[in-house]
Amino acid sequence: MRVLSSFNKGVFLVLVLSVSFLVSFGQNVKPTSVTLNTSNPVSCKGIQYTIGYEWGCFNYQYTGLTYSISGSTIIIDVNFTGGMICQGRISRATNPITLTNVPAGTYSILVRGMLSGTQLGTLTGSQLVVNSCCATKANFNSNSSSFCDGDTLRLTNSSANYSSQNWFKNGTLLDTSKNYKGYISGPGNHAYTLIVSGGACGTDTIVKNVRVLADPELGNDTTLCLGTPLSYSLSKNWNSYNWTDSVSTNTISISKSGSYKVTVTTASSCVREDSVNVNFVGPLLDIGKDTVICSSDSLVIDAGAGTWNSVSWSTGENTPQITASKPGVYVSNVENSIGCAFKDSLEISFDKDSILSFSGTDTICSGDSAEITLGNQFAKYLWFDNDTSRIKKLSGAGSFNVTATSDIGCEVQGAKVITALQLPVVDLGNDTALCNDSIYLLSAFRAGIVEYRWQNSSRGSRFEIKKAGQYRVTVTDTNGCQGNDTLIVTYKLCEKEEPVDTTGINGRGAIAKLKYVVYPNPANDVVTIEGIEQAEIQSTRIISMSGETVLERKIDNLQEVELDISSIEFGAYILVIKGKNKFYHFPLIKD
Repeated sequence: MRVLSSFNKGVFLVLVLSVSFLVSFGQNVKPTSVTLNTSNPVSCKGIQYTIGYEWGCFNYQYTGLTYSISGSTIIIDVNFTGGMICQGRISRATNPITLTNVPAGTYSILVRGMLSGTQLGTLTGSQLVVNSCCATKANFNSNSSSFCDGDTLRLTNSSANYSSQNWFKNGTLLDTSKNYKGYISGPGNHAYTLIVSGGACGTDTIVKNVRVLADPELGNDTTLCLGTPLSYSLSKNWNSYNWTDSVSTNTISISKSGSYKVTVTTASSCVREDSVNVNFVGPLLDIGKDTVICSSDSLVIDAGAGTWNSVSWSTGENTPQITASKPGVYVSNVENSIGCAFKDSLEISFDKDSILSFSGTDTICSGDSAEITLGNQFAKYLWFDNDTSRIKKLSGAGSFNVTATSDIGCEVQGAKVITALQLPVVDLGNDTALCNDSIYLLSAFRAGIVEYRWQNSSRGSRFEIKKAGQYRVTVTDTNGCQGNDTLIVTYKLCEKEEPVDTTGINGRGAIAKLKYVVYPNPANDVVTIEGIEQAEIQSTRIISMSGETVLERKIDNLQEVELDISSIEFGAYILVIKGKNKFYHFPLIKD
């Protein structure tokens, strides 16, 4: 225990000595020099010093120079920041500082080394004497900003720190008195100069312009044509304006005959005035306001008989009155006895309601009607049949007359022409009777048809019949018109034949009980018939949907036959093939 205690005391002693050395060494933040750089320091100018300093810990951070004034002492601080740990190394530096707004007087200089706000080293500088500023400043004031010709001018000297003065006008010496008084004449700006001297405080010069205003001049009395623009404008430098018409600005516009007087006042309170007589000769030309008339009416335009020496119109006429019956702008130019020229115009428009417009279709399908709407700008309407509606339904083709009356009583007549289009024709053929179990293919195809609709709402151009009944198709053409036809089909008992197989409409063809193949189907020029399993072909017959045989051919028991069908019409047919003791039926389409 004693050995351990003795060891701990030794460690403690070493630590205490180390900390003491660091603190002592770190306190080495101190100023080393203070140098005044400004000669003849004065209170109105900055005073510059250069401060030298050193510090013993290179890890301390320099933060700048600051100063303060305490009574007759100026304190300059060299500021550092840092902690308890000092990384020892002595460093030195110098920096300038400028003292501003230092009052006149005698000061002692104290420079302090500061570490994180704690004073360490100090240094006392030489005594500082700050003198008062005495700069000479020239200035003077005038008794007014503007004058009349011949006014008295007073210039008051308000300079600072001076002992003598000289007054000049336009470069010529006027006076050496403190203040200047004299008469001023001649319109325009006059330059007055004051030079003051303050001995050791120096000299200063100031120049100011003094304005003399010319008397107002409105000119000679004048005679003008009525309507001619006339205005008078005076200098904006007068203090106040008072015209005959109570106008209080520097400018007046005149449009009627009379005597006009203006009174003006300067800032120096002098008063000047002038007047002028103005005579306008007329009268002005007035041919009236723009007018709206009915398209069948006319308007007499009058420029004034016996008033003018000459009259001319934009129409080429030269009489005081003209008659206008067309829409447009009419311009009149006249001249009075003293040569004054005047001009006026008016525009004549036809009643805007004079144009009758129709909206609605011009064409209908035969048997339909059209709804026609007239423009809504009219007060009333009367159709050919005494109907007064604006919206009317017209049936059938023809020309339908109507008369419309505007708010000012103008009547406009018009006619709506309706054209009726023919309905598309579709023919399914005559009513027919078919053999039991046979199939009947109806075709409603026609050029120009855009839509087909059968009784069961199917939309193809062909319809396949397998049972008795009434069949109807409605077709629509490119104009939207519709036509229709109806066919009644019945069935009857016929010679026993093979049932009709309708599966050969598409592809290579149909196989009737595995006996025959017909292709192509639909066909254009040639259709081929092939017998299967040595089935022979004895004859062929093509029958129209109305039951008429259109092509028949006998065959010498061949197993393959090509039929030329180019001579028959386009449409749907029944192909009948006679084999050995049996008949076979196929639907056939000729394209």
